[in-house]
Amino acid sequence: MFFREAISKNSKSPVLQLVENIRTEKGPRQRLIVSLGTYLKIPKEKRREVARIVKERLFGQQSLFEYDSQLIAYADKIIKKIQTEGKWDSVREQVCKFKKAIKDKSTAEIFIDDVQHGYDRELGPVLIGHCFWERLNFSTILSDCGFNKTQIKTAQISLLNRLIAQDSEHSIISWLQTVAIEDDFKDKPMPTIIFDRGMVSDDNLKLLNKYDNLKYILMCRPNEESIFTQDFHNQQFSLLEGRDRKPKVEIFLKEVDDAVYLLCKSEGRKAKETAMRNKAEERLEAELTNLSNQIQKGRENNPVNIERRIGKFKERHSKVARYYEIKYQHREFSYTVPDDIGIAKRFSNSLKKLKDKADKNEISFPALGKKLTEFNQKYTSDYLKTNIHLKKPTLTWAIIDEIQDKGKKLDGNYLLKTNRKGLKQAEIWNLYVMLTRIENAFRDLKSYLGLRPNYHQKEQRVDGHIFISILAYHLLHSIEHTLRQNGEHSRWATIRRLVSTHNYSTIQLPTTKGTVINVRKPGIPEAVHINVYDKLGIDYKNLPIKKNLA
Repeated sequence: MFFREAISKNSKSPVLQLVENIRTEKGPRQRLIVSLGTYLKIPKEKRREVARIVKERLFGQQSLFEYDSQLIAYADKIIKKIQTEGKWDSVREQVCKFKKAIKDKSTAEIFIDDVQHGYDRELGPVLIGHCFWERLNFSTILSDCGFNKTQIKTAQISLLNRLIAQDSEHSIISWLQTVAIEDDFKDKPMPTIIFDRGMVSDDNLKLLNKYDNLKYILMCRPNEESIFTQDFHNQQFSLLEGRDRKPKVEIFLKEVDDAVYLLCKSEGRKAKETAMRNKAEERLEAELTNLSNQIQKGRENNPVNIERRIGKFKERHSKVARYYEIKYQHREFSYTVPDDIGIAKRFSNSLKKLKDKADKNEISFPALGKKLTEFNQKYTSDYLKTNIHLKKPTLTWAIIDEIQDKGKKLDGNYLLKTNRKGLKQAEIWNLYVMLTRIENAFRDLKSYLGLRPNYHQKEQRVDGHIFISILAYHLLHSIEHTLRQNGEHSRWATIRRLVSTHNYSTIQLPTTKGTVINVRKPGIPEAVHINVYDKLGIDYKNLPIKKNLA
Protein backbone atom coordinates (compact mmCIF):
# COMPACT_ATOMS: atom_id res chain seq x y z
CA MET A 1 0.00 0.00 0.00
CA PHE A 2 1.53 3.30 -1.07
CA PHE A 3 0.78 6.76 -2.47
CA ARG A 4 1.13 7.94 -6.03
CA GLU A 5 0.38 11.18 -7.87
CA ALA A 6 -1.84 11.16 -10.96
CA ILE A 7 -2.51 13.87 -13.53
CA SER A 8 -6.13 15.07 -13.78
CA LYS A 9 -7.76 16.96 -16.64
CA ASN A 10 -9.83 18.96 -14.17
CA SER A 11 -6.95 20.13 -12.00
CA LYS A 12 -3.62 21.80 -12.58
CA SER A 13 -2.19 20.12 -9.45
CA PRO A 14 -1.50 16.36 -9.31
CA VAL A 15 -4.12 14.20 -7.62
CA LEU A 16 -2.92 12.12 -4.65
CA GLN A 17 -4.05 8.47 -4.72
CA LEU A 18 -3.65 5.56 -2.32
CA VAL A 19 -3.09 2.26 -4.18
CA GLU A 20 -2.08 -1.34 -3.46
CA ASN A 21 -0.28 -3.99 -5.48
CA ILE A 22 -2.33 -7.02 -6.57
CA ARG A 23 -1.61 -10.10 -8.67
CA THR A 24 -3.67 -10.76 -11.80
CA GLU A 25 -3.53 -13.24 -14.67
CA LYS A 26 -1.66 -10.59 -16.63
CA GLY A 27 0.85 -10.04 -13.89
CA PRO A 28 1.17 -7.56 -10.95
CA ARG A 29 -1.00 -4.49 -11.17
CA GLN A 30 -1.78 -1.41 -9.07
CA ARG A 31 -5.34 -1.14 -7.76
CA LEU A 32 -6.79 2.19 -6.64
CA ILE A 33 -8.05 2.19 -3.05
CA VAL A 34 -9.12 5.81 -2.78
CA SER A 35 -8.50 9.08 -4.57
CA LEU A 36 -7.66 11.92 -2.18
CA GLY A 37 -7.85 14.79 -4.64
CA THR A 38 -5.57 17.79 -4.23
CA TYR A 39 -6.71 19.03 -0.81
CA LEU A 40 -4.64 16.64 1.36
CA LYS A 41 -1.04 17.81 1.37
CA ILE A 42 1.11 15.02 2.83
CA PRO A 43 4.87 15.68 2.71
CA LYS A 44 6.58 13.16 0.42
CA GLU A 45 9.02 12.04 3.10
CA LYS A 46 6.07 11.16 5.41
CA ARG A 47 3.90 9.26 2.92
CA ARG A 48 5.38 5.82 3.54
CA GLU A 49 4.71 6.06 7.29
CA VAL A 50 1.17 7.34 6.70
CA ALA A 51 0.45 4.44 4.33
CA ARG A 52 1.74 2.01 6.98
CA ILE A 53 -0.58 3.50 9.63
CA VAL A 54 -3.58 3.28 7.27
CA LYS A 55 -2.82 -0.35 6.51
CA GLU A 56 -2.47 -1.23 10.20
CA ARG A 57 -5.76 0.49 11.02
CA LEU A 58 -7.66 -1.21 8.19
CA PHE A 59 -6.34 -4.66 9.20
CA GLY A 60 -7.00 -3.96 12.89
CA GLN A 61 -3.32 -4.51 13.72
CA GLN A 62 -1.62 -3.11 16.82
CA SER A 63 1.32 -0.92 15.84
CA LEU A 64 4.77 -1.64 17.24
CA PHE A 65 5.81 1.97 16.73
CA GLU A 66 4.85 5.26 18.32
CA TYR A 67 3.73 7.58 15.52
CA ASP A 68 3.65 11.35 15.42
CA SER A 69 0.16 12.75 16.05
CA GLN A 70 0.24 14.64 12.74
CA LEU A 71 0.79 11.37 10.84
CA ILE A 72 -2.14 9.80 12.69
CA ALA A 73 -4.28 12.80 11.75
CA TYR A 74 -3.48 12.22 8.07
CA ALA A 75 -4.35 8.53 8.48
CA ASP A 76 -7.66 9.31 10.19
CA LYS A 77 -8.79 11.49 7.27
CA ILE A 78 -7.81 8.83 4.73
CA ILE A 79 -9.58 6.00 6.59
CA LYS A 80 -12.78 8.03 6.86
CA LYS A 81 -12.68 8.64 3.12
CA ILE A 82 -12.06 4.94 2.44
CA GLN A 83 -14.99 3.93 4.64
CA THR A 84 -17.36 6.26 2.76
CA GLU A 85 -16.22 5.99 -0.86
CA GLY A 86 -13.21 3.68 -1.14
CA LYS A 87 -12.91 0.38 -3.03
CA TRP A 88 -10.74 -1.58 -0.62
CA ASP A 89 -11.62 -5.21 -0.04
CA SER A 90 -8.33 -6.74 1.01
CA VAL A 91 -9.76 -7.72 4.41
CA ARG A 92 -11.97 -10.32 2.75
CA GLU A 93 -8.97 -11.66 0.83
CA GLN A 94 -6.93 -11.85 4.03
CA VAL A 95 -9.74 -13.69 5.84
CA CYS A 96 -10.06 -16.23 3.04
CA LYS A 97 -6.32 -16.65 2.80
CA PHE A 98 -5.64 -17.18 6.48
CA LYS A 99 -8.65 -19.22 7.64
CA LYS A 100 -6.40 -21.80 9.19
CA ALA A 101 -4.62 -19.17 11.30
CA ILE A 102 -7.79 -18.11 13.13
CA LYS A 103 -8.91 -21.41 14.60
CA ASP A 104 -8.33 -20.18 18.14
CA LYS A 105 -10.26 -16.91 17.66
CA SER A 106 -13.98 -16.36 18.21
CA THR A 107 -15.84 -16.21 14.90
CA ALA A 108 -19.48 -15.96 13.94
CA GLU A 109 -21.62 -15.40 10.88
CA ILE A 110 -23.66 -12.24 11.29
CA PHE A 111 -26.47 -10.39 9.54
CA ILE A 112 -24.60 -7.31 8.33
CA ASP A 113 -27.72 -5.23 7.70
CA ASP A 114 -28.85 -5.77 11.30
CA VAL A 115 -25.60 -4.76 12.97
CA GLN A 116 -26.32 -1.87 15.35
CA HIS A 117 -24.14 0.66 17.07
CA GLY A 118 -25.38 2.38 20.17
CA TYR A 119 -25.16 3.14 23.86
CA ASP A 120 -22.45 5.74 23.29
CA ARG A 121 -20.95 7.21 26.43
CA GLU A 122 -18.57 10.15 26.59
CA LEU A 123 -15.12 8.79 27.44
CA GLY A 124 -12.40 11.42 26.92
CA PRO A 125 -13.08 14.00 29.67
CA VAL A 126 -14.06 11.28 32.20
CA LEU A 127 -10.89 9.30 31.43
CA ILE A 128 -8.72 12.37 32.04
CA GLY A 129 -10.59 13.34 35.20
CA HIS A 130 -10.38 9.81 36.62
CA CYS A 131 -6.64 9.51 35.90
CA PHE A 132 -5.93 12.78 37.69
CA TRP A 133 -8.19 11.76 40.59
CA GLU A 134 -5.92 8.73 41.02
CA ARG A 135 -2.76 10.75 40.40
CA LEU A 136 -3.65 13.29 43.12
CA ASN A 137 -4.49 10.41 45.49
CA PHE A 138 -7.89 11.88 46.38
CA SER A 139 -9.26 8.52 47.55
CA THR A 140 -6.63 8.25 50.30
CA ILE A 141 -7.05 11.89 51.28
CA LEU A 142 -10.82 11.55 51.65
CA SER A 143 -10.39 8.24 53.48
CA ASP A 144 -8.13 9.97 56.00
CA CYS A 145 -10.90 12.57 56.42
CA GLY A 146 -13.32 9.85 57.50
CA PHE A 147 -15.07 9.07 54.18
CA ASN A 148 -16.12 5.45 53.63
CA LYS A 149 -15.82 3.70 50.24
CA THR A 150 -19.34 4.60 49.15
CA GLN A 151 -18.88 8.24 50.09
CA ILE A 152 -15.54 8.37 48.27
CA LYS A 153 -17.16 6.95 45.11
CA THR A 154 -20.00 9.46 45.40
CA ALA A 155 -17.47 12.27 45.89
CA GLN A 156 -15.57 11.19 42.79
CA ILE A 157 -18.74 11.20 40.70
CA SER A 158 -19.65 14.66 42.03
CA LEU A 159 -16.17 16.02 41.26
CA LEU A 160 -16.13 14.62 37.73
CA ASN A 161 -19.57 16.06 37.10
CA ARG A 162 -18.46 19.47 38.37
CA LEU A 163 -15.32 19.28 36.19
CA ILE A 164 -17.17 18.24 33.04
CA ALA A 165 -20.83 19.25 33.10
CA GLN A 166 -21.54 21.53 36.12
CA ASP A 167 -25.01 20.03 36.62
CA SER A 168 -26.99 20.48 39.80
CA GLU A 169 -26.78 17.67 42.35
CA HIS A 170 -30.25 16.50 41.27
CA SER A 171 -29.08 16.07 37.66
CA ILE A 172 -26.01 13.92 38.38
CA ILE A 173 -28.00 10.69 38.04
CA SER A 174 -29.15 11.59 34.53
CA TRP A 175 -25.62 12.77 33.67
CA LEU A 176 -24.25 9.36 34.59
CA GLN A 177 -26.36 7.94 31.78
CA THR A 178 -24.27 9.88 29.23
CA VAL A 179 -20.67 9.23 30.36
CA ALA A 180 -18.28 6.31 30.87
CA ILE A 181 -17.68 6.92 34.06
CA GLU A 182 8.87 28.39 48.54
CA ASP A 183 11.12 30.39 50.74
CA ASP A 184 12.29 29.77 54.31
CA PHE A 185 12.38 32.88 56.53
CA LYS A 186 14.64 33.24 59.55
CA ASP A 187 11.99 34.58 61.97
CA LYS A 188 8.45 33.35 61.28
CA PRO A 189 7.15 32.14 57.84
CA MET A 190 5.40 34.96 55.97
CA PRO A 191 3.84 34.80 52.50
CA THR A 192 4.83 36.82 49.45
CA ILE A 193 1.87 39.07 48.69
CA ILE A 194 1.27 39.92 45.03
CA PHE A 195 -0.58 43.15 44.26
CA ASP A 196 -2.10 44.29 41.01
CA ARG A 197 -1.96 48.00 40.20
CA GLY A 198 -5.55 48.53 41.33
CA MET A 199 -4.65 47.46 44.88
CA VAL A 200 -1.54 49.66 45.21
CA SER A 201 -3.04 52.45 47.31
CA ASP A 202 -1.18 54.61 49.83
CA ASP A 203 -2.98 52.88 52.70
CA ASN A 204 -1.97 49.42 51.48
CA LEU A 205 1.64 50.49 51.02
CA LYS A 206 1.73 51.89 54.57
CA LEU A 207 0.29 48.59 55.81
CA LEU A 208 3.04 46.64 54.03
CA ASN A 209 5.75 48.79 55.58
CA LYS A 210 4.52 47.96 59.10
CA TYR A 211 5.81 44.39 58.73
CA ASP A 212 9.57 44.09 58.46
CA ASN A 213 9.56 40.49 57.26
CA LEU A 214 6.59 40.68 54.90
CA LYS A 215 7.55 40.07 51.29
CA TYR A 216 5.67 41.53 48.33
CA ILE A 217 5.67 41.91 44.55
CA LEU A 218 3.49 44.64 43.09
CA MET A 219 2.88 46.54 39.88
CA CYS A 220 3.75 50.21 40.23
CA ARG A 221 1.41 53.04 39.38
CA PRO A 222 2.06 55.24 36.30
CA ASN A 223 3.57 58.12 38.29
CA GLU A 224 6.27 55.76 39.59
CA GLU A 225 6.90 54.35 36.11
CA SER A 226 7.69 57.83 34.77
CA ILE A 227 10.75 57.99 37.04
CA PHE A 228 12.34 55.20 34.98
CA THR A 229 11.59 56.67 31.54
CA GLN A 230 15.28 57.01 30.62
CA ASP A 231 15.97 53.44 31.75
CA PHE A 232 13.15 52.13 29.55
CA HIS A 233 14.73 53.92 26.56
CA ASN A 234 18.45 53.41 27.15
CA GLN A 235 19.07 50.21 29.13
CA GLN A 236 19.92 46.83 27.59
CA PHE A 237 16.90 44.56 28.17
CA SER A 238 17.06 40.76 28.02
CA LEU A 239 14.46 38.52 26.38
CA LEU A 240 12.28 36.47 28.71
CA GLU A 241 12.69 32.82 27.69
CA GLY A 242 10.03 30.14 27.37
CA ARG A 243 7.48 32.25 25.45
CA ASP A 244 7.95 30.88 21.93
CA ARG A 245 4.24 30.98 21.05
CA LYS A 246 3.44 34.16 22.94
CA PRO A 247 4.25 37.86 22.38
CA LYS A 248 7.81 38.84 23.27
CA VAL A 249 8.56 40.18 26.75
CA GLU A 250 11.85 41.94 27.60
CA ILE A 251 12.99 42.61 31.19
CA PHE A 252 15.64 44.62 33.04
CA LEU A 253 16.43 44.51 36.77
CA LYS A 254 17.38 47.62 38.75
CA GLU A 255 17.92 47.99 42.50
CA VAL A 256 17.05 51.32 44.12
CA ASP A 257 17.50 51.81 47.89
CA ASP A 258 15.64 48.98 49.67
CA ALA A 259 13.58 47.85 46.68
CA VAL A 260 14.18 45.96 43.46
CA TYR A 261 12.44 47.15 40.29
CA LEU A 262 11.81 44.98 37.27
CA LEU A 263 11.28 47.01 34.10
CA CYS A 264 9.19 45.09 31.57
CA LYS A 265 8.46 45.64 27.87
CA SER A 266 5.65 43.56 26.42
CA GLU A 267 4.75 43.41 22.71
CA GLY A 268 1.30 42.07 23.49
CA ARG A 269 0.65 44.76 26.08
CA LYS A 270 1.94 47.43 23.68
CA ALA A 271 -0.48 46.38 20.95
CA LYS A 272 -3.34 46.31 23.45
CA GLU A 273 -2.52 49.71 24.99
CA THR A 274 -2.04 51.32 21.56
CA ALA A 275 -5.44 50.04 20.42
CA MET A 276 -7.07 51.21 23.67
CA ARG A 277 -5.49 54.67 23.38
CA ASN A 278 -6.57 55.06 19.75
CA LYS A 279 -10.11 54.04 20.69
CA ALA A 280 -10.15 56.47 23.62
CA GLU A 281 -8.94 59.30 21.37
CA GLU A 282 -11.70 58.52 18.89
CA ARG A 283 -14.32 58.62 21.63
CA LEU A 284 -13.02 61.90 23.08
CA GLU A 285 -12.94 63.59 19.70
CA ALA A 286 -16.41 62.26 18.87
CA GLU A 287 -17.82 63.81 22.07
CA LEU A 288 -16.02 67.12 21.41
CA THR A 289 -17.35 67.17 17.84
CA ASN A 290 -20.86 66.54 19.08
CA LEU A 291 -20.59 69.33 21.65
CA SER A 292 -19.20 71.71 19.01
CA ASN A 293 -22.16 70.97 16.73
CA GLN A 294 -24.59 71.62 19.58
CA ILE A 295 -22.89 74.95 20.29
CA GLN A 296 -23.03 76.05 16.66
CA LYS A 297 -26.71 75.08 16.39
CA GLY A 298 -27.56 76.90 19.60
CA ARG A 299 -28.61 73.80 21.54
CA GLU A 300 -25.92 74.45 24.15
CA ASN A 301 -25.61 78.11 25.04
CA ASN A 302 -24.49 78.41 28.65
CA PRO A 303 -20.67 78.70 29.00
CA VAL A 304 -20.76 77.27 32.52
CA ASN A 305 -22.50 74.13 31.28
CA ILE A 306 -20.12 73.88 28.36
CA GLU A 307 -17.02 74.08 30.57
CA ARG A 308 -18.57 71.53 32.93
CA ARG A 309 -19.16 69.11 30.06
CA ILE A 310 -15.58 69.57 28.85
CA GLY A 311 -14.39 68.77 32.37
CA LYS A 312 -16.44 65.56 32.36
CA PHE A 313 -14.92 64.61 29.01
CA LYS A 314 -11.43 65.04 30.45
CA GLU A 315 -12.32 62.99 33.49
CA ARG A 316 -13.95 60.22 31.46
CA HIS A 317 -11.02 60.00 29.03
CA SER A 318 -8.26 60.99 31.45
CA LYS A 319 -5.65 58.68 29.90
CA VAL A 320 -5.70 60.56 26.59
CA ALA A 321 -7.19 63.95 27.52
CA ARG A 322 -3.78 65.04 28.82
CA TYR A 323 -2.53 64.91 25.22
CA TYR A 324 -5.13 67.51 24.16
CA GLU A 325 -5.36 71.26 24.43
CA ILE A 326 -9.09 72.05 24.55
CA LYS A 327 -10.30 75.64 24.37
CA TYR A 328 -13.77 77.12 24.41
CA GLN A 329 -14.30 80.74 23.36
CA HIS A 330 -17.74 82.08 24.23
CA ARG A 331 -19.58 84.23 21.70
CA GLU A 332 -19.00 87.97 21.72
CA PHE A 333 -21.70 90.63 21.18
CA SER A 334 -21.45 94.38 21.74
CA TYR A 335 -22.45 97.64 20.03
CA THR A 336 -21.59 101.33 20.18
CA VAL A 337 -23.34 104.44 18.82
CA PRO A 338 -21.19 107.48 17.93
CA ASP A 339 -21.89 110.46 20.23
CA ASP A 340 -22.57 112.85 17.38
CA ILE A 341 -25.12 110.57 15.74
CA GLY A 342 -28.67 109.93 16.95
CA ILE A 343 -30.71 106.76 16.36
CA ALA A 344 -34.36 105.94 16.80
CA LYS A 345 -35.39 105.29 20.41
CA ARG A 346 -37.27 102.12 19.47
CA PHE A 347 -34.15 100.69 17.82
CA SER A 348 -32.01 101.72 20.78
CA ASN A 349 -34.36 99.98 23.24
CA SER A 350 -34.45 96.84 21.09
CA LEU A 351 -30.65 96.67 21.01
CA LYS A 352 -30.45 97.13 24.77
CA LYS A 353 -32.93 94.30 25.44
CA LEU A 354 -31.07 92.01 23.04
CA LYS A 355 -27.78 92.77 24.79
CA ASP A 356 -29.31 91.95 28.19
CA LYS A 357 -30.57 88.62 26.90
CA ALA A 358 -27.18 87.83 25.39
CA ASP A 359 -25.35 88.68 28.64
CA LYS A 360 -27.69 86.40 30.58
CA ASN A 361 -27.27 83.59 27.95
CA GLU A 362 -31.03 83.62 27.39
CA ILE A 363 -30.61 83.62 23.62
CA SER A 364 -28.56 81.35 21.39
CA PHE A 365 -26.03 82.55 18.86
CA PRO A 366 -28.15 81.58 15.79
CA ALA A 367 -31.17 83.38 17.31
CA LEU A 368 -28.98 86.40 18.08
CA GLY A 369 -27.80 86.59 14.47
CA LYS A 370 -31.33 86.19 13.20
CA LYS A 371 -32.55 89.02 15.44
CA LEU A 372 -29.82 91.37 14.20
CA THR A 373 -30.77 90.56 10.60
CA GLU A 374 -34.34 91.58 11.38
CA PHE A 375 -33.09 94.89 12.90
CA ASN A 376 -31.06 95.54 9.79
CA GLN A 377 -34.11 95.10 7.60
CA LYS A 378 -36.42 97.10 9.87
CA TYR A 379 -34.06 99.92 10.94
CA THR A 380 -31.65 99.94 8.02
CA SER A 381 -30.52 103.54 8.35
CA ASP A 382 -29.97 103.40 12.10
CA TYR A 383 -28.40 99.94 11.89
CA LEU A 384 -25.75 101.19 9.48
CA LYS A 385 -24.88 104.06 11.84
CA THR A 386 -24.29 101.62 14.75
CA ASN A 387 -20.98 99.77 15.33
CA ILE A 388 -22.05 96.15 16.04
CA HIS A 389 -19.47 93.52 17.07
CA LEU A 390 -20.55 89.88 16.76
CA LYS A 391 -18.27 86.83 17.01
CA LYS A 392 -19.51 83.23 17.02
CA PRO A 393 -18.59 80.78 19.85
CA THR A 394 -15.82 78.28 19.07
CA LEU A 395 -14.72 74.98 20.58
CA THR A 396 -11.26 73.93 19.39
CA TRP A 397 -8.95 71.07 20.32
CA ALA A 398 -5.54 69.91 19.19
CA ILE A 399 -3.10 67.17 20.14
CA ILE A 400 0.07 68.23 21.95
CA ASP A 401 2.53 66.10 19.97
CA GLU A 402 5.33 66.26 22.54
CA ILE A 403 3.17 64.83 25.34
CA GLN A 404 1.51 62.26 23.08
CA ASP A 405 4.85 61.01 21.73
CA LYS A 406 6.13 60.64 25.27
CA GLY A 407 3.09 58.55 26.16
CA LYS A 408 3.43 56.38 23.04
CA LYS A 409 7.01 55.50 23.94
CA LEU A 410 5.77 54.02 27.21
CA ASP A 411 3.15 51.81 25.55
CA GLY A 412 3.70 48.20 26.58
CA ASN A 413 6.00 49.16 29.46
CA TYR A 414 5.23 48.36 33.08
CA LEU A 415 7.14 48.28 36.33
CA LEU A 416 7.22 45.61 39.03
CA LYS A 417 8.53 46.32 42.52
CA THR A 418 9.60 43.86 45.23
CA ASN A 419 11.56 43.71 48.45
CA ARG A 420 12.80 40.18 47.70
CA LYS A 421 16.37 40.94 46.63
CA GLY A 422 17.45 37.34 46.23
CA LEU A 423 15.21 36.68 43.23
CA LYS A 424 16.40 36.66 39.65
CA GLN A 425 14.56 38.85 37.15
CA ALA A 426 12.75 35.93 35.48
CA GLU A 427 11.65 34.62 38.91
CA ILE A 428 10.11 37.99 39.82
CA TRP A 429 8.16 38.08 36.58
CA ASN A 430 6.95 34.47 36.89
CA LEU A 431 5.81 35.04 40.47
CA TYR A 432 3.86 38.12 39.45
CA VAL A 433 2.06 36.45 36.54
CA MET A 434 0.80 33.83 39.01
CA LEU A 435 -1.72 36.56 39.81
CA THR A 436 -3.21 35.99 36.35
CA ARG A 437 -3.60 32.30 37.09
CA ILE A 438 -5.27 33.10 40.40
CA GLU A 439 -7.72 35.36 38.56
CA ASN A 440 -8.32 32.52 36.10
CA ALA A 441 -8.91 30.20 39.04
CA PHE A 442 -11.77 32.36 40.34
CA ARG A 443 -13.12 32.64 36.79
CA ASP A 444 -12.96 28.84 36.42
CA LEU A 445 -14.73 28.31 39.73
CA LYS A 446 -17.54 30.67 38.74
CA SER A 447 -17.93 29.42 35.17
CA TYR A 448 -16.44 26.02 34.30
CA LEU A 449 -16.91 24.49 37.76
CA GLY A 450 -20.35 25.86 38.58
CA LEU A 451 -19.60 27.55 41.92
CA ARG A 452 -22.27 30.10 41.00
CA PRO A 453 -25.20 30.15 41.14
CA ASN A 454 -25.59 28.31 44.44
CA TYR A 455 -29.24 27.40 45.00
CA HIS A 456 -28.79 25.67 48.36
CA GLN A 457 -30.54 27.06 51.43
CA LYS A 458 -28.92 25.10 54.26
CA GLU A 459 -25.40 26.00 55.39
CA GLN A 460 -24.21 22.38 55.38
CA ARG A 461 -25.23 21.93 51.73
CA VAL A 462 -23.67 25.25 50.76
CA ASP A 463 -20.41 24.10 52.36
CA GLY A 464 -20.62 20.83 50.43
CA HIS A 465 -21.25 22.66 47.16
CA ILE A 466 -18.19 24.88 47.70
CA PHE A 467 -16.07 21.92 48.86
CA ILE A 468 -16.81 19.96 45.69
CA SER A 469 -16.01 23.01 43.52
CA ILE A 470 -12.66 23.53 45.26
CA LEU A 471 -11.66 19.87 44.87
CA ALA A 472 -12.74 19.95 41.20
CA TYR A 473 -10.53 22.99 40.71
CA HIS A 474 -7.55 21.00 41.98
CA LEU A 475 -8.23 18.48 39.21
CA LEU A 476 -8.59 21.25 36.62
CA HIS A 477 -5.43 23.03 37.76
CA SER A 478 -3.42 19.81 37.77
CA ILE A 479 -4.58 18.99 34.23
CA GLU A 480 -3.72 22.47 32.91
CA HIS A 481 -0.37 22.49 34.75
CA THR A 482 0.60 19.13 33.21
CA LEU A 483 -0.32 20.44 29.77
CA ARG A 484 1.75 23.60 30.26
CA GLN A 485 4.74 21.48 31.27
CA ASN A 486 4.44 19.76 27.89
CA GLY A 487 4.08 22.91 25.82
CA GLU A 488 0.26 22.99 25.56
CA HIS A 489 -1.34 26.20 26.87
CA SER A 490 -5.00 25.46 26.07
CA ARG A 491 -7.56 25.89 28.85
CA TRP A 492 -9.61 22.98 30.21
CA ALA A 493 -12.73 24.08 28.32
CA THR A 494 -10.86 23.60 25.02
CA ILE A 495 -9.34 20.25 26.04
CA ARG A 496 -12.72 18.98 27.26
CA ARG A 497 -14.29 19.84 23.91
CA LEU A 498 -11.50 18.13 21.96
CA VAL A 499 -11.62 14.80 23.80
CA SER A 500 -15.42 14.69 24.23
CA THR A 501 -15.73 12.99 20.82
CA HIS A 502 -13.83 9.93 22.06
CA ASN A 503 -16.54 7.57 23.27
CA TYR A 504 -17.27 4.12 24.60
CA SER A 505 -19.75 2.27 22.36
CA THR A 506 -21.65 -1.00 22.29
CA ILE A 507 -21.67 -2.93 18.99
CA GLN A 508 -24.56 -5.42 18.59
CA LEU A 509 -23.81 -8.27 16.19
CA PRO A 510 -26.83 -10.50 15.41
CA THR A 511 -25.60 -13.95 14.29
CA THR A 512 -27.21 -16.49 11.98
CA LYS A 513 -27.51 -18.86 14.94
CA GLY A 514 -29.87 -16.47 16.71
CA THR A 515 -27.38 -15.21 19.29
CA VAL A 516 -26.68 -11.47 19.57
CA ILE A 517 -23.09 -10.62 20.44
CA ASN A 518 -22.67 -7.37 22.41
CA VAL A 519 -19.17 -5.92 22.35
CA ARG A 520 -18.54 -2.94 24.62
CA LYS A 521 -15.27 -1.18 23.71
CA PRO A 522 -13.74 2.29 23.33
CA GLY A 523 -13.59 3.93 19.94
CA ILE A 524 -10.34 4.28 18.02
CA PRO A 525 -8.77 7.54 19.26
CA GLU A 526 -8.07 10.12 16.61
CA ALA A 527 -4.89 12.17 16.36
CA VAL A 528 -6.36 15.06 18.35
CA HIS A 529 -7.26 12.66 21.19
CA ILE A 530 -3.87 10.95 21.16
CA ASN A 531 -2.08 14.28 21.26
CA VAL A 532 -3.91 15.29 24.46
CA TYR A 533 -3.62 11.86 26.10
CA ASP A 534 0.12 11.68 25.44
CA LYS A 535 0.78 15.12 26.91
CA LEU A 536 -1.25 14.21 30.01
CA GLY A 537 0.29 10.74 30.35
CA ILE A 538 -3.09 9.00 29.97
CA ASP A 539 -3.11 5.26 29.18
CA TYR A 540 -5.74 4.95 26.45
CA LYS A 541 -4.52 1.67 24.92
CA ASN A 542 -5.50 -0.71 27.73
CA LEU A 543 -9.09 0.27 28.43
CA PRO A 544 -11.41 -2.63 29.37
CA ILE A 545 -13.48 -4.41 26.71
CA LYS A 546 -16.65 -6.33 27.62
CA LYS A 547 -18.40 -9.06 25.62
CA ASN A 548 -21.65 -10.84 26.33
CA LEU A 549 -24.12 -13.02 24.46
CA ALA A 550 -27.84 -12.29 24.46
